[in-house]
Amino acid sequence: MSDFIDEGLLKDYFDEAYSQIDLMESNLLNLEKNTEDKEAIDSIFRAAHTLKGGSATVQMDEITKFTHLLEDAMDEVRSGKVKVDADIIDALLKALDVIKNMVASRSDGKTYDEDYSNTVSLLQRIVASSTATKKPIVKKEEKSKDIVKESKKEEETVFRLSEYDLMEINESNPDNLPVFKISVSFDESNPMRTVGGIQVFTSLRDIALVLKTIPEFDEIYSEVFHREIIYIVASEAPPNKLKEYSTIPDTTTQIKIYSLDKEGVETLKPKEQKKEVVKEEIDIDKIAKSITSEAISGISSTKYKEDDFAVVKEEIKQKEEDLQKKSTSSTQQKDQSQKMVSSSVLRVESSRIDDLLNLVSEIVINKATFNQISSQFLENLENLNFNLSDYKDKLRYFIEKIPELVNSVKEGKSFTQIKKEIQTEFSILTNQFDTFASSYKSIIDRFKSTNQNLDRISSSLQEGVMRVRMVQIKQIFTRFPRLVRDLSRDLKKEVDLILEGEETEVDKAMIDDLIDPLIHIVRNAIDHGFETPEERDKLKKPNPAKLRLAALNEGNMITINVVDDGHGINVEKVRKKAIEKNLITADKTIRDQDAFNLIFEPGFSTADKVTSVSGRGVGLDVVKKNIEKLSGTIRVTSELGKGTTFTIKLPLTLAIIQGLMIKVQEEIYAIPISSVLESIRIKPDDIKTIDNYEVINVRDDVLSLLRLNRLFKLGEDKQTEYFFVVIIGSGDKKIGLLVDSLIGEEDIVIKPLKDKYTNTPGIAGATILGDGTVSLILDVSQLIELGLKVEMESHSKNRNFGGRK
Repeated sequence: MSDFIDEGLLKDYFDEAYSQIDLMESNLLNLEKNTEDKEAIDSIFRAAHTLKGGSATVQMDEITKFTHLLEDAMDEVRSGKVKVDADIIDALLKALDVIKNMVASRSDGKTYDEDYSNTVSLLQRIVASSTATKKPIVKKEEKSKDIVKESKKEEETVFRLSEYDLMEINESNPDNLPVFKISVSFDESNPMRTVGGIQVFTSLRDIALVLKTIPEFDEIYSEVFHREIIYIVASEAPPNKLKEYSTIPDTTTQIKIYSLDKEGVETLKPKEQKKEVVKEEIDIDKIAKSITSEAISGISSTKYKEDDFAVVKEEIKQKEEDLQKKSTSSTQQKDQSQKMVSSSVLRVESSRIDDLLNLVSEIVINKATFNQISSQFLENLENLNFNLSDYKDKLRYFIEKIPELVNSVKEGKSFTQIKKEIQTEFSILTNQFDTFASSYKSIIDRFKSTNQNLDRISSSLQEGVMRVRMVQIKQIFTRFPRLVRDLSRDLKKEVDLILEGEETEVDKAMIDDLIDPLIHIVRNAIDHGFETPEERDKLKKPNPAKLRLAALNEGNMITINVVDDGHGINVEKVRKKAIEKNLITADKTIRDQDAFNLIFEPGFSTADKVTSVSGRGVGLDVVKKNIEKLSGTIRVTSELGKGTTFTIKLPLTLAIIQGLMIKVQEEIYAIPISSVLESIRIKPDDIKTIDNYEVINVRDDVLSLLRLNRLFKLGEDKQTEYFFVVIIGSGDKKIGLLVDSLIGEEDIVIKPLKDKYTNTPGIAGATILGDGTVSLILDVSQLIELGLKVEMESHSKNRNFGGRK
């Protein structure tokens, strides 16, 4: 394959690689619970095989080789030669972690360079310990000797391909050509002994498909001498022809050819045919032509003697240096091409794409209808111009006829007759536009109908596109079984994870930002929330402890619950800690919910000791901020001795939301409707000032006010009889926004702000209104934090502005 790998292929590879890794991890965890789960074993083996093949396709050799080791180990497990236990699972999970790191390094354009020899040893021990007939792991130099020893026992042992080797061979031999095993022995005293295996390999490729070598091809290509090499080939050529192409003068000493059946078992054992020393003249050039390989191309095709070895070695060395230069150059370019451009890959059900295509076809039809209506409007406009011109002519004729009618009265015409003539002429004028009016009304009706249809299609299209962006929250939940397993073992706790609502869908844009908050909550639950098995036994609580991670849709929101049955939150302990940190005064009485909310304060922790997992007071405040960035809320409830529940509520999508449009001075702002509690109208006299805060009384509840014109420095308040107050809330906090007028609710498309506007406090983004103007979207959580601070500073300077005492 070319060193220049297509970027699209790399993206597909990384997507598939992570998918196979997740599949292997979930099945390994299932296998840990049920060691006899054959389906899980087969699934892990297939995933490893697929990952190995994909890695080889994009030339990621370290992943290919290591995954091959994992595949070998799983093959022994699958065949029943190795029994699954905790140590085997640990070894396989460690191997999977190495593969994860390798793939992650490659996605960053680097090669994994950490030492993973211990993991390699674990996998090799699994393979080596599978059966009594298996040989222990040996060095490369010893492998060829082992093969020779096994070949001496061939009368007792029948050669058989392993299941995964047979699978690979069948995939590589689609034409079902006859398969042979060719065993070739080499002369150790020959100066060319280390390249003999490559010569045979290259020669056989001319008449056969070389499917496998034992040892592996990389070992044959090294400078280590192998006394015997086995080639598995597929070819229609007869055995004597295969033998001819396997023969290298003065290099090969013995060649044996066996037929393999469809199960990869030897069916023919020919008698040993030793190569006799040929003393007569041999056409060296003819033989060399058939065996010359790229590795030794350019080397003279002559019969080398011992004296020529130095010359030959020098030629090979020079050739290797040239190849190395080319390899270094191509490797640099390949690494550059393999550097993964950061982008997200989205897998979408074909039915959803089909729905979008149907809607697009309806839009095309709707567009054609609008084109027809447009043509009809133009025709009607021409008709109107014609009628208008005709109307002017007739009106002029009518005016010019009036003097004639006056003269006819003088001539004795009756008034009745004149009146009739006037009515006739006038009716012609009044009916001039009837045809136009009828046609225009018909076009308008059709336009309204088509516009309603377009509105329906665009709404469906919007919903369809949103469905395309939606992914199952299972993508997040699949990370937690491994996390819970490892963490609970480290902390010596027994925890059973229960996943619910994995099919619940969430916007793809939220996935990455939602992972860290959930991981932190789960880690806190295991470390702080659960008792040790001994403590649970004393409290007569069941073991293992239960940790439930559940997701469900509620209208336009998604709710995620993290529920544990641990010891819960000690309100009194939280209160004491809050007093120590000066978060509350010693004489203040707080409700349970207020105490629960204190755990989201920066630096707050009730842990008695700091561990590697938690206890430093860093985390839950960040969790809350991250959730609020997603326009969501987080709430905690707890019952001492029974457990704690974290509830996260998020909008279904971040791309299009409903917003309440408000006007302040001449500016229009949008407030996410999910944060709007209510809106009221007040008089200026209803605003009071308490401790430098502007407040109003809403049903006996004192509510702080924030004037947006002051916060955004838009100018002084206008003199008006009434103000409008939009009451917004985030979590348990709420505030009133003083605005000039309410415009109404609209669906708004969120556009991110860049450059100097990115970090503007109180602004979450922008949207474009129907008339093309830009409206800023308010960040409710930031407004609540910033607003009170700004109001206090403002009133400290001018106590009498905007309110009364």
